[in-house]
Amino acid sequence: MFKDMSFMFPLATVNLTNTRIRTLTNLIESNGGQMKLGPDTLMIVGSDATVELCQKQFAKFNLDFEQYRYQFLNPDWVSQSLLNKKLQEQKKFQLFPEVVFQPVLEEVPEFKTKLVYVEALAKTVPVREEVVEQDDGDINIYNIKDNELRMKYEKRMEEFRRDILKEYKQILDYEYDYDLDNFHNQVDDGYEYLLEDLSILKKEEPQIPESEKFYGDDDCQITETRKVKFDILDGLDLGKSVVNVEQPILSAQLKETKQFNPGLKRKQQFWEAKKGYFVCEAGAAQKCQNNEIIEELEKLLKIYTNEKDKGRCIAYRKAIGFLKALPYPIKSSEDLKDMPTIGDKIKKKIIEIMQTGKLTKVQKLEGQEKNVAISELTRVWGIGPTTAATFYFKGIKTLEDLKKNLHLLNRNQQVGLQLVKDLEQRIPREEATLIFEIVKREIDDLSGVQGLFKATACGSYRREKETCGDMDILITRCDGKNTEDFLLNLITRLEGKLLTHHLTMPKRTEHDCETYMGIGRVSNQAVHRRIDLKLYPKEQYGCAVLYFTGSDHYNRSMRLWAQKNGYTLSDHGLYPTQRGAHNKKLWKGEVIPCEEEMDVYKILGLKYKPPKERSV
Repeated sequence: MFKDMSFMFPLATVNLTNTRIRTLTNLIESNGGQMKLGPDTLMIVGSDATVELCQKQFAKFNLDFEQYRYQFLNPDWVSQSLLNKKLQEQKKFQLFPEVVFQPVLEEVPEFKTKLVYVEALAKTVPVREEVVEQDDGDINIYNIKDNELRMKYEKRMEEFRRDILKEYKQILDYEYDYDLDNFHNQVDDGYEYLLEDLSILKKEEPQIPESEKFYGDDDCQITETRKVKFDILDGLDLGKSVVNVEQPILSAQLKETKQFNPGLKRKQQFWEAKKGYFVCEAGAAQKCQNNEIIEELEKLLKIYTNEKDKGRCIAYRKAIGFLKALPYPIKSSEDLKDMPTIGDKIKKKIIEIMQTGKLTKVQKLEGQEKNVAISELTRVWGIGPTTAATFYFKGIKTLEDLKKNLHLLNRNQQVGLQLVKDLEQRIPREEATLIFEIVKREIDDLSGVQGLFKATACGSYRREKETCGDMDILITRCDGKNTEDFLLNLITRLEGKLLTHHLTMPKRTEHDCETYMGIGRVSNQAVHRRIDLKLYPKEQYGCAVLYFTGSDHYNRSMRLWAQKNGYTLSDHGLYPTQRGAHNKKLWKGEVIPCEEEMDVYKILGLKYKPPKERSV
């Protein structure tokens, strides 16, 4: 049917979705049509497409819109042609039909001349008067015959308009005159004045029955906006940082900005009522009561993490975090009923663990060849699940296979493979303390002044665990001055005393912080350990310590709570943030200095949790 005809779908719209485009493309090609561009190509677009939208799309393609203007057809043309088994008349389906302009013969109005005294000119002049009378408002409009007099008259009238505006601009907030229409833009649903620096917008309200009116903030609409005398964003996004978190102006500024987001106050009240469900508020139980259940669920979580199943990963992290915070053991299915953060499927798995002590699904998935290979290969530092999966599909399934293919590994991965048995061992707390003491001693010796630099060992060590996977040591200069080359000089001093391999050398980032990653050991006979050194500015140090202390699930909870309360939280700082629809950031303020963790908790309205209570 469509033989020797070419088609294109230049853009998708609400009435022509991508799914429908794919369907129509298959139908056109199966009936002899071709999807290619030519001078006679028919452009199929949705009925809701406008001329402006199509012109912009064609500009992107470097095509002349006018060349194809009359070849834009409604997709119903294709459907109707196939339904009736013959090509339909294209004119009926044209989106932008050709407009035929016919000359309009206007009747020449009859004029008569008379002498009129014009106040603006202070004299009597001949004017043309139309036979048909018209109401010109309070001021008469004259069509003066003499060109020179007419220009003088129009100039005087223009000066008169300016004088009116200057004298009565306050009255013009609510009234306007016909003769001042050059200064107003009258539309069907309201009118707008733009008078120098005074901006007033008036919008006529629809008639709403009294029973349907709502006076809360969710349904408010702005009917009048006036220029304010102060800048409500001052100190947030105009380059001024709020230094003293005790000042009430911070919350006042945030409160003012919330007027742009009606309903935010109600949302905050909602989340305040839900605060107890956040792990960052509840904290971890003093002693975990459900270790057996958590261990099995963590095995499943690890498998789903390797498979990059984000949905299941989120669900299992929430469930595991909730179970760790429970102050009592789960003994029956009755204990699972009032647990909103755990889904029905996970609840069934928990019941299976309680009954059998293990999960059938875990054994089944762990026994699969791919999962066995990925688990084996990810033992090497520097090889993640994605890289391990790539190696698996190349036939590399064991560490011995890796040793035969060293050319596929980068330098860090080769070091990780060489020290794999050392690096996968947990670090005893006593050895971790010794590593931290060595680093602190070298920091004081390098600075020359004891206490000038502050260091904190984070991670599992700070959460008072008996062992930890690696050492994360954070450093800052207490007086806030320049720290250029300090971390590099510290690494040089630690070579031979502690550090044996460099993985990543420090490089200053846009946030003015530096990170070093390496491997070291406390003596020649000791086991190699992973050691990270991080240097942060003074004002970011509290957020950085909070972030690297963990746990991972606790940090996610903190970031989510900050987001719900109008902030963005990361290891680089705490920022006031305004978000719109779909969590899109509308603006982001200057960083709020947080030298200690306590500052972050205070600003977010949370109770301070000691590191020991964050292992969730």
